[in-house]
Amino acid sequence: MSSYVRRSALATALLAALLGGAFLLAGCGDDDGDDTANSTPGAPLTIGETFRSDSGSIAVLSFDPDVTSEGTTQPQEGNVFASAEVEACVASSQGGTITFRQEDLTVELDDGASRAPTGLAIVEPALVSRPISAGDCASGFVTYEVPEDATAQAVVFQAIAGAETQELLVGPATVRWNIE
Repeated sequence: MSSYVRRSALATALLAALLGGAFLLAGCGDDDGDDTANSTPGAPLTIGETFRSDSGSIAVLSFDPDVTSEGTTQPQEGNVFASAEVEACVASSQGGTITFRQEDLTVELDDGASRAPTGLAIVEPALVSRPISAGDCASGFVTYEVPEDATAQAVVFQAIAGAETQELLVGPATVRWNIE
């Protein structure tokens, strides 16, 4: 077994054990108490709520199902751009950095299909995949291209198994924000 696999398995096991309690993330996010601290993996949240663990937090702050592109980039015929405003934070206690990956955030549609981010900066500031240092946050908009006759049901964060974003922010879980 490689050292990376052993380290990943250990980190996942430790994080799973720690997910029993919510925490206030020092230096990250907004501390006005309006968002929900949720430490139960798999429990659906609503847009505006924050999933928190001992390792960090992730929130979908808003969702716009029909974004107009100000530039020359337009969606394909029959599609529209949609965007999610997202904030991901790493707890000060983590040390080092992790890489946030926007492709771990998908939009689930009413027909059961999912759409991955386009990678386009249609809404600024765009949240791009990037390292986040301990105690810091990254926030911005993630853009999707969806059929114009589809209804977005949820934004889903599900990191690829073994990805450091998954292990450090949510452990072995999927976080879902229902769009109401």
